[in-house]
Amino acid sequence: MEAVLKVLYEDNESIILNWNKMYDNTNYILFGKDELFNDIKIQNVDTNTLVLNKKGISDKYVGVYIAYVTDIEDEYGESIIDKTNTISFSNKVLIVRTGKMIESYNSYSISMDVDKDYDMYYIYEKDNDNYNLVVESYNHIVTSNIFNKDKCYKIEAYNKEDDKYVLVAKSLDIKYSDDVLSKDRVDVSIIINLLSGDKSLSRCLDSIITSSKLCKDIILISNNSKENNDLIKWYKEKYKDLIKVIDSSDIPLYEGLELGIKEASGDYIHFMDSSDCIFYRSYENVVKCFERTGADIVTFKTIFKDNDGAKNEWFNVDSKEMYYTETCKDFVDGNKVSLFFNRLFNKVYRSSLIKKHNVPKLDLYVDVAYSLVLFSYANKIVLDNNAYYVYYDKNISFDNKNKGTLYVEALFYILSDCDKDNLDYLMYLGFDSLREYIKRFNESDNRRIKDDGYLNGTINVLNKYDYKNNELIANDIELINLLDSIKNID
Repeated sequence: MEAVLKVLYEDNESIILNWNKMYDNTNYILFGKDELFNDIKIQNVDTNTLVLNKKGISDKYVGVYIAYVTDIEDEYGESIIDKTNTISFSNKVLIVRTGKMIESYNSYSISMDVDKDYDMYYIYEKDNDNYNLVVESYNHIVTSNIFNKDKCYKIEAYNKEDDKYVLVAKSLDIKYSDDVLSKDRVDVSIIINLLSGDKSLSRCLDSIITSSKLCKDIILISNNSKENNDLIKWYKEKYKDLIKVIDSSDIPLYEGLELGIKEASGDYIHFMDSSDCIFYRSYENVVKCFERTGADIVTFKTIFKDNDGAKNEWFNVDSKEMYYTETCKDFVDGNKVSLFFNRLFNKVYRSSLIKKHNVPKLDLYVDVAYSLVLFSYANKIVLDNNAYYVYYDKNISFDNKNKGTLYVEALFYILSDCDKDNLDYLMYLGFDSLREYIKRFNESDNRRIKDDGYLNGTINVLNKYDYKNNELIANDIELINLLDSIKNID
């Protein structure tokens, strides 16, 4: 059941709000959102119905919502356990945010400070008192050579409802800024793996540079590809105190990552792909989470988008609260396996944890093995249930036989190098990630296991690892049956 705030009655003078009772021993707080979408506490409420003076409240706020609170604060000082939707007032747009405009490679980039990803963004150029539509985009950060640094812009964000786009957010006027390097910084080093043939590097870098607080440094692992040489050179000269480049054209990826880690000067490290981007306040919020919780790893939701704007959320949680866990064991015991998944990009790591453990010497799926290794040694893992990362469809394909073999090499690495106290939990994570693949294989009419690198490799692992004595796997009837089904294929 969702926490829902409804309008029972509304006229020119007053508005009556009602919300559902979802929790026992719960109190309520009325919050308002100002024009910059800041949350302002208005008053405590002891019933689930409230009458407000409409003029008095709408003059100060663009919308209101109800927070559910408990009498007992948790160890992190929070008492809010859930929130309703926001009710907006008809004479104002609900969300009004800031934005930034910076110089990009042969163009300019404009970004909007959004708290979530919307379905469509319209960018308008100001001409005297009029705004003219110049760009439509599926992305909250837009790069174009038609932008002019002497002009003023605004962005409107829309969500699709019943086959129509409905305005839900807009920016204040956005002007060109040339002093981004002088603003406050967060203590995060970003290591970017430049994918071969990728043409989205400028969007990735611009999303970082236009963020609310600049990071400590950006280390670009470059394969010296010709299509990006001029672009990389431009960024390095423009932001020479920020961007470092490591040429990885003659070395394996894992060596490039090792060099990047050595160059990283921040207290926290984030790994990105060059085709992806972050939201405006991602690193500012993640660092606050580290400082507040003392975590070694903060993991978060990711928006997956294809080239046509279709999207879905990865690593999502069916709740609005933050989940806190202590170790790998707690994370698996709390049924949050699918939230973690074996990827580097949906996590920020404490640098001291990263620098204690070597990057796995693998040709592919380094992230699978390395993320699980780091997971096993973390003393505290925190899940922040907010989306901070946008992952774009890479449209990169590998030979399936080779790809599967290399994936399972990562599982072998886990067997040999992970914290032995957490080995069963990590192997459960590894095998769980193959669950849907095995199901599809078993349903296939052409079950030629000898041609399938995933399953051939998995069988090799099953022959070396006594999975039936792993209590987690043994208690997961579906998974153990799936593993048995492929191990016993002739």
